[in-house]
Amino acid sequence: MRMLVVGLVLFFSSHSLPRLLGLREKIGPLPYKILFIFFSFLSLYLIFSGYAAVRYDPVFLWQAPSWSRHISFLFMIPSCIFLFSFCFSGKISSSVSHPLLLAVLLWAFSHLMANGDLAGSFLFGSFLVWSVILFVIRFFQPKVNVSGTNIAVAKKSLVFNDVLAMAAGFIFYLTLLFYLHSRVIGISLV
Repeated sequence: MRMLVVGLVLFFSSHSLPRLLGLREKIGPLPYKILFIFFSFLSLYLIFSGYAAVRYDPVFLWQAPSWSRHISFLFMIPSCIFLFSFCFSGKISSSVSHPLLLAVLLWAFSHLMANGDLAGSFLFGSFLVWSVILFVIRFFQPKVNVSGTNIAVAKKSLVFNDVLAMAAGFIFYLTLLFYLHSRVIGISLV
């Protein structure tokens, strides 16, 4: 459990503190990106390893109802689409404050609902709280309007990017459902 906690603290610190401290401006964009990538991969490794180690000897806090698994499957479809709409800017990504953060929020909520063990509650609950806090912070930040693009070209590319995000998100969802979740996490979903 210790490795999971250290991984979570490192992940949230590396994703929150640099912005608050103005680290990118202090050390420059390239060193910042190198450090950010290093700490992101290190924290994800610690989170995955810590969760995998604790998962084999679970401490259950509650028994998740059987229907929560189906709701989780349902929530993961928009989560995957928002994940890819972050990569392909379109109308979907412009309609929400931060599509990647929304993807994390939906992922965390759906998994928190379907898992009643201590490690899962800690992992998914902390990501849910973190994403809600960041949404609240983003809500109160001033909105920046960037213009100067050709509106006709932008609208056409927005629709194409939305179709691309939905297709990629749904393909990723199916890949997770039928293959990746069992291979990477060790839990078969179907």
